[in-house]
Amino acid sequence: MQRYGELTIATNKPGYANQSVKMSSFFRRYGNAVSNAFILTAALVLTTTAAAKLYSAGGSARILQAVDPVFQIQFRSLFLGVAAIELAAAGVSLSYRSRMWPVALIAWLSTLFALYRGSAWFLAEGKPCPCLGALTETLQMPQRVADGVMLLLLAYLIVGSYSILWCNAVVLRKGRDSDENAPVSIPDLRTKES
Repeated sequence: MQRYGELTIATNKPGYANQSVKMSSFFRRYGNAVSNAFILTAALVLTTTAAAKLYSAGGSARILQAVDPVFQIQFRSLFLGVAAIELAAAGVSLSYRSRMWPVALIAWLSTLFALYRGSAWFLAEGKPCPCLGALTETLQMPQRVADGVMLLLLAYLIVGSYSILWCNAVVLRKGRDSDENAPVSIPDLRTKES
């Protein structure tokens, strides 16, 4: 089922159109529980990493005197600032009544973290991110392992938040359609060939 000007998810394959209906009905039924669980775990991640940064900023590790390659400030100041942002985001996420605004905030913040990490990796020539500061030394954790854990947590925040936002958009779109079994359409940017 394809129309000019838009690309339709449903095809003539048996059961394929019903999969989009099943996905949206699943998210209608369990969307709040999924969103709540994600917000709670994301707030836990943000609070934990903020605590690690605050712990590190209070120490005397050499990294705290070094200058961050992206913002050109000492890591101690950067840790304190980012910890404050993470705690504020966790607090707003847990206290906000709507579920989509906290998820959007987490998506925005995790995207900024990913941009920072990419910039830092490029400017620091592949060195691992000192995101946990002196806590890695206290835990006797290799810097590469800590960097991998932080990348996994960042991936969780990005994939989780954008997935929930996408599913919510599909459910909203399905709610606006007059036909419950109508396929979900995605605008096609291609032009009609003559």
